[in-house]
Amino acid sequence: MAFRGPEPWVSASLLSQRLRAEEKTLDLEFEVLSVGFNEAGRYALRLSAENPLQVGSGAGVQLQVNDGDPFPACSAITDVIEQQEPGQSLTLTRSKFIFTLPKGFCKNDGQHDAQLHVEALRLDEPLGRAAQRVGEAIFPIYPRPDQPRMNPKAQDHEDLYRYCGNLALLRASTDPTARHCGSLAYSVAFHVHRGPQPPVLDSPPGAGQPELMSPCPEPQLPILQNTEDPEEPLIASQSTEPEIGHLSPSKKETIMVTLHGATNLPACKDGSEPWPYVVV
Repeated sequence: MAFRGPEPWVSASLLSQRLRAEEKTLDLEFEVLSVGFNEAGRYALRLSAENPLQVGSGAGVQLQVNDGDPFPACSAITDVIEQQEPGQSLTLTRSKFIFTLPKGFCKNDGQHDAQLHVEALRLDEPLGRAAQRVGEAIFPIYPRPDQPRMNPKAQDHEDLYRYCGNLALLRASTDPTARHCGSLAYSVAFHVHRGPQPPVLDSPPGAGQPELMSPCPEPQLPILQNTEDPEEPLIASQSTEPEIGHLSPSKKETIMVTLHGATNLPACKDGSEPWPYVVV
């Protein structure tokens, strides 16, 4: 009799992940921290979110490069960099890519294999000729390998996974004597799609500034003013007149004293509790 239930080799945790993933729009944040190539030359990287088991899987994917606006695309190319010393780590300007994957893009049913395809393109060819693909790497988006593990219990505001790693850019040529292209360091995060945050509205002209901490502001510490006249007592008050805070009044000195609590003080010699005080 044909087996009509879920795949027997899929654990219950993976089944719950599958149901959660296929019903939600997901974001893959992938940032190239550095890249290095084994041969000198001019290079660029092409990053593509794809599902090789599905035809036209890139439909509906949105892409955001750095802090730009999202646009419909499933592939993007970095800026061109020049490798002068083989193996030297280089940084990119177009380095952060956010792929927004539509519902149904990520499934764990054996017929979907969401991945990020990274291709290394060499641009040393004469003008007018296509760039040469010299290396590639595959980053599995979903399902994931055992390590690093996903967090299947992540809430919508949490990441399913977030970590840093390295990818080897393997040779794309069929020539067995060709060298591997190089490697790149990356940071990645995978989570439920988070829409743009609403902009902070500016206060209209003449309007007061909003309270940032509490509707009841804390009272200000008084200013202790010491005069040169020994018979004039210390004044502990707040002036309502506008002042320049870093200047003292004429023929006077202004001292600001901030009192803090004191804890864990050692006992006095007679065993009594000490009284903390301040000397000015």
